Amino acid sequence: IIFCIAFAIVVWFVSVPVYIWYYALLVITVVSPTTLYYSYANNSHSFMGLFAFLNGALAVCQVLSVWQVLAYVNNCETFVDECKVSGLRVVPAVTDPTYACSFYSVMDYSTFQHWADSQTTTFVMYLSFFVPVVVFHL
Repeated sequence: IIFCIAFAIVVWFVSVPVYIWYYALLVITVVSPTTLYYSYANNSHSFMGLFAFLNGALAVCQVLSVWQVLAYVNNCETFVDECKVSGLRVVPAVTDPTYACSFYSVMDYSTFQHWADSQTTTFVMYLSFFVPVVVFHL
């Protein structure tokens, strides 16, 4: 439950797009301690095996979620480097951009620019939170 609250605080303050891994991460975070309780209460090897499996799945989901956030921020930086705002349109700043700049609005550009500008803060927040969580669960 502490990890669920901490996760909610991180998402609240960082407010990155929420990927499907986060929902799996939250469910497993709640279910995993429950299986540990039942394994000890009932002296059940099957619940202990389920607990071990859920902890492994939790670590995988946590690593995937951090990877997706870091990839998103890097993609935002690439977009900002290769596109620019001209009037009320987003146009390419390089000859062969990775993204079709004209498909994005100025508001999208400003959002991506925010993420590119706060890249270091995002990396520090996510890595300082999720690395200890993954290590603790393993």
